[in-house]
Amino acid sequence: LRVVLSLPGVQSVGEASTGLNVRGGSASQNLILYNDAVVYNPAHLFGFFTAFNPDEIQSVEVQKGTFPVEYGGRLSSVIDIKSKEGDKKKLVGTGGIGLLTGRFTLEGPIKSEKTSFLIGGRSSYSNWLLHKTPNESLNNSLASFYDLNLNVVHKVNVTNNFTLSTYWSSDKFRLNEDSLYTYTNSATSLKWKHIFSSQMSGSFVLTNSRYGYGVSSNKNPTEAFELSYRTNQYDLKADFDLTVSAHNLTLGFNSTVYDIRPGRLVPIGDSSIVSKDYIGQELAIENALFVGDNFEVNSRLSIYAGLRYSFFSALGPRKVVQYANDIPK
Repeated sequence: LRVVLSLPGVQSVGEASTGLNVRGGSASQNLILYNDAVVYNPAHLFGFFTAFNPDEIQSVEVQKGTFPVEYGGRLSSVIDIKSKEGDKKKLVGTGGIGLLTGRFTLEGPIKSEKTSFLIGGRSSYSNWLLHKTPNESLNNSLASFYDLNLNVVHKVNVTNNFTLSTYWSSDKFRLNEDSLYTYTNSATSLKWKHIFSSQMSGSFVLTNSRYGYGVSSNKNPTEAFELSYRTNQYDLKADFDLTVSAHNLTLGFNSTVYDIRPGRLVPIGDSSIVSKDYIGQELAIENALFVGDNFEVNSRLSIYAGLRYSFFSALGPRKVVQYANDIPK
């Protein structure tokens, strides 16, 4: 993500953050995908580390102008990150130790030339370093993270290929015995690629993305609390690539189910007098149909045109509060 900042039109939202402003858009308007699954927070440790293990990354594609019709839901950019496939011939391990983190990756065949795996993880030992410092406020602080990756690829035959990918990360930080902040990311995808003919291929992807954030404090037992929220997203996507003469067509559909728990406040311990409070669950579904055409006029000119139609529906049940007119709420 630091390399992406060197591209024209991309700016950082500020220090100690990996958020990006692309052509004036807000950081929330960047669609960040890891093996087709959405990642909500692409940062570790106050933004000093990216959320992705560099040993496992195969490619990063950035779309920051007119991006293809198969992507939707954001306005500024698409950052599409693909992980490596495991080595299909031999078992290979790589690793590294830095000042704050350590990492390890293992890849190899499950069935020679057919099925391979790649598994890896990173973890920080910054807490150990903080506790070794003579500064008392740093001694009482926490700042740590870890992430895990698993990628399994199975080649059925020359026309069918399956990929299972999962990603999990967790962060915790606390400053001088203050409140403890935590957040977690997870992104899982199952993809089937099928070649129908020499002119047509397709892919079918099922993904699940979760993001959770929480803040808690038990410094004062009578006011000990935990405040949290969670976003859960399911995606089903099918797209087809068709070549007809000089036209490269892309068409398909995308369906997304959102399950959002906006807020949950609960007491910690028997001594806490904090009252429980919940904001109601929100459910919605977003569907989209799309078609795009990349037309090669000649060797020096091509034209891309596309149409994406999206429609959003809120799902029930939910509580709706109605107030009488001219009476204080």
